[in-house]
Amino acid sequence: MVSIATKRTKVRSTVNNYKITTFIQQLQQAVEDIDKTKSDKKADKSKKNPLAVAMGAFLKTFRDKRDFNAEIISEELGLGAAFYRMIETGTANLHASKIPLLIKLLQNTELKAGNEYDGIIFLRVSAYITALQIFENENNDDDAMDTIATCDETTYKLVKDLEDLVITPLKNQQNPLKKENDSLAIHNKLKEFFIQPLYLGINEIAEKSQNEIAKIINNTPSLFLDFVFDGLKNSQSLQTTLQNINIDVNSWEKINKDRIQNIYGVFSDSTIVVSEHNLSKFQQPFLKGSNFTKLVYYFENISEDEIKKIEEEYYHLLVEMKLYDAKTIADFNNKIFFHPLIGTKEQNYKKNFGDNTAYHILYATTNGNLIGFSHLKDQMPNLRNLMTYKKSIELQELLQK
Repeated sequence: MVSIATKRTKVRSTVNNYKITTFIQQLQQAVEDIDKTKSDKKADKSKKNPLAVAMGAFLKTFRDKRDFNAEIISEELGLGAAFYRMIETGTANLHASKIPLLIKLLQNTELKAGNEYDGIIFLRVSAYITALQIFENENNDDDAMDTIATCDETTYKLVKDLEDLVITPLKNQQNPLKKENDSLAIHNKLKEFFIQPLYLGINEIAEKSQNEIAKIINNTPSLFLDFVFDGLKNSQSLQTTLQNINIDVNSWEKINKDRIQNIYGVFSDSTIVVSEHNLSKFQQPFLKGSNFTKLVYYFENISEDEIKKIEEEYYHLLVEMKLYDAKTIADFNNKIFFHPLIGTKEQNYKKNFGDNTAYHILYATTNGNLIGFSHLKDQMPNLRNLMTYKKSIELQELLQK
């Protein structure tokens, strides 16, 4: 009598054998599919790439116009003579790495009537070679044209112009270069494309890039931007610059005291500024900076009458703590200003920046940067409280109205 354990073993063995057999069958099918794909692609190789044929016609016509032999052109392009001849017949492709040499060759060969290739544009030639490669990789010409249409409208227009000259004849197994005028027509189409100005495209790219860059800058902490801009100005690597970012505002003030020009601060409590403890910690080194012009304090929940007392206490502490002498403080009268944040200005401030902020500080530097820093109530300053560039601009505009 066969035991239950033996039956289970047989069942497991049968299941495993079935799985292995199924896997092998799937693997065999995959190999067959790969072989079929290779075979199909190999069969396709007998058909010429229409854009390779057009490039060959372009080079052949250029060579005839200059009365050059193939050896001269192949040498200038750093190619073997036999391989270059294959490019001219459309059975081999010009590699993208040869584009600079091709442009140099086209632009450095003068004719008595002038050089018709003077305005040739690198990006146009690159776009053509890319389209050529798309034709090489896609299953058929229609798929290739669909792909190019989604990539670049101008290149697609050229390919459509070449349809009757090259693509259709090749589909019908005809020679598109049968007549000399055919080669010249293809040459002229490519030359016209290569020298076509990029103004519209560049403007569109520039506008899109500016929008993307503006989006990034607006949402980046302005203190980070300052470190990056300053690092790039001093030829430091971006990685090194970012690694050295220090959000200790007091240290940043000391390092950058000669760059700081104007400072605007909004404070929920006057003791944040006017207290012996805070003045000993934040000694405001920018007041001694060579480019310091103005410091403006705004205080919430303070009346006009109270502002004068805060101002007097501030100057008194500066002298008492021996941070500045009396003569220097006298000069500060034209540079340091105290204002209450009241009425509409206070309402707009709280609407845009909330009422849970201990203070906001803006630093305007000599190179035009605007750095904003905020500190939420009952929290230590941290990365989350760095103001974005957009918020810094908004606060500056609000305070300057």
